[in-house]
Amino acid sequence: ERLLLTSAVEQAGEAIFIADHGGQFVYVNPAFEEQSGYSRSELAGRGAEILRNLEVPGEDFERLLEAAEGSGACSQRMNLVRRGGEPYIADVTLSPVRNDQGDLAAWVFVLRDVTREVEVQEQLHRAKTFETVGMLAQGIAHEVRNPLFAINLNMAAMEKLLGQQTAVKPFLGFIQEQVRKLDVLMKDLLELGQPLGKDEFTPTTLQAVLKDAARQAEGSADTHDRLILDLPPEPMPVRGVIGKLKLAFLHLFDNAFQNSPLEGRVYVRVEEDGASWVVRISDEGTGLAPEVRDRLFDPFVTTHEGHRGLGLTMVRHCLSAHQGTVTASDNAPQPGATFTVVLPKSTAAFQGRP
Repeated sequence: ERLLLTSAVEQAGEAIFIADHGGQFVYVNPAFEEQSGYSRSELAGRGAEILRNLEVPGEDFERLLEAAEGSGACSQRMNLVRRGGEPYIADVTLSPVRNDQGDLAAWVFVLRDVTREVEVQEQLHRAKTFETVGMLAQGIAHEVRNPLFAINLNMAAMEKLLGQQTAVKPFLGFIQEQVRKLDVLMKDLLELGQPLGKDEFTPTTLQAVLKDAARQAEGSADTHDRLILDLPPEPMPVRGVIGKLKLAFLHLFDNAFQNSPLEGRVYVRVEEDGASWVVRISDEGTGLAPEVRDRLFDPFVTTHEGHRGLGLTMVRHCLSAHQGTVTASDNAPQPGATFTVVLPKSTAAFQGRP
């Protein structure tokens, strides 16, 4: 029975370690070594301080110990960090082991890595949020565009009648500009709420998409020669709605320029990662604003006065429809930030120039 139990623990997929009543490590299974990044030899003779090194919040850990000692076993979800510094999330179950006299003899910890599970749940939540926002956006846009059209018609008539009057002209111009801004906003909302049909997806290369988006981004004098593309010569096949992909990268390029100094450059690098292409867009700005760091891709979030705050929302909406992702992080070392796009490779062969 002991041999069977030992084999079961050794081969378990979940990380298990046993510590004595004083917190000294007695045993760790191979899954714990793989999950934490520590080997058995490194853990020998060490105590519970290793949990501090894994950044288990002190108060959470103490609460877990107290609950387990009183109830016999308890569980808690914790944010941990592997030895190399990579954060992960684990469901930690702690059980006390008592001797025949009822005294505490050891602790058994079982850690289940739920990082991917949490990520999938967050992606599903975001997808539902986007679906709701998209439906709401389309409804609002349709309702508002009809009155806007009527206002435009009446403004045109008023301009013919009163446009030459010096006292009235500035007011007419102001109203026209505000109507134009509303019209652009409505177009963005309609775009956000528009689902992509699978029949719209066609094969292309990532080089073609990035080069076209770069040409548009560098259309003005203040951005010319500031966008540096570092693309491999071999075709990088992707499948998608080409216009939407170009627009997504154009938004990312524009965002990088807006957050860079006047002469700052934007660097675009592409690399292969298994079945995916990874595009990194780095600027030389001040980094991510702390007040919006966790809400960058939410609708109407912006740090720039006069901006609608929909560009990055549309980027994530588009990339999600292409089974892709987009994330943002500060550059280390500073200056600047990097937006990372991951897109799946296309399995369909592409014939043509990259």
